[in-house]
Amino acid sequence: MKRIVFIALLLLTVSAHAQFHLGVKGGVSITNMNDRHEGAVAGWYIGPTAEFTFPILGLGIDAAAVYHKVDYSQKDTMEESQSIEIPVRLKYSFGLGRTLGGFIAAGPQFTFLFNDDYCNDFATSLNASAGVKLFKHLQAEIGYLFPLGRTIDQLMLGGSPKKVKRKGWQLSLAYFF
Repeated sequence: MKRIVFIALLLLTVSAHAQFHLGVKGGVSITNMNDRHEGAVAGWYIGPTAEFTFPILGLGIDAAAVYHKVDYSQKDTMEESQSIEIPVRLKYSFGLGRTLGGFIAAGPQFTFLFNDDYCNDFATSLNASAGVKLFKHLQAEIGYLFPLGRTIDQLMLGGSPKKVKRKGWQLSLAYFF
């Protein structure tokens, strides 16, 4: 019984010192959508972000809701992919001094497409990244998206749907208020 009370008090103490920050995140992406087009294409994204951190443990949760746009060509026509992406990641932060810190993060990312030419407008992937924090407000990171089981059924020019798994690199900057 004493152990349960001690653990409960420890969790309450850690929760009281937890930090919650809101910010804005933006960046560029290099996306490959299988054989959808030749090679990888560049895109950009921007949106709100939040992080909840237990400072004693260095663990926390990081989430965002970003608008992502990619333009690419297919059979001599220009097309675009627009989506809202929601990564929810477990994040481990560590200090490298008073003004510099590092982190690693991983978790699922949910993609909601809203182009008219998609049959199935939802996909999931694994988002894994690493980065640095500067002055407790600025954060730079590089990450990679690994496609999971859920795919996008995309209508191709010519009519037949094709399974597409999006994967690629992301480079971002975030500012926390």
